[in-house]
Amino acid sequence: RLTVEETFEFAYQCKSGGTLLREKQWLETDKEREFIAQADRERLRVKATLVGLGLDGVKDTFVGDTNIRGVSGGQRRRVTVGEMM
Repeated sequence: RLTVEETFEFAYQCKSGGTLLREKQWLETDKEREFIAQADRERLRVKATLVGLGLDGVKDTFVGDTNIRGVSGGQRRRVTVGEMM
C-alpha cells in the first residue's frame, strides 16, 4: 500500500532517476548546480505536483483499491495524471 505522496515519489524516481536534471554538464555555474541539488533534496518536483493537482491535503492517504478505502474517485484520477507527469 502506498500513500499519494509515496506513489508520486516512486513514479518520479522511475522516470527521472531522482534528479531534475540528469545531464549536469549543461549547468554552467555553481549556483545553478546548487539550485538543482537543493530542489532534489527538498523533493520539489513531487511537492509541486501534489499542490498543482490539489492533492496536498491527502498526501498521507492511501490510494486504496477495492479492499482498502483510500482517496476518492476524482482524487484517484488525479493521482494517475500525476504519475504520468
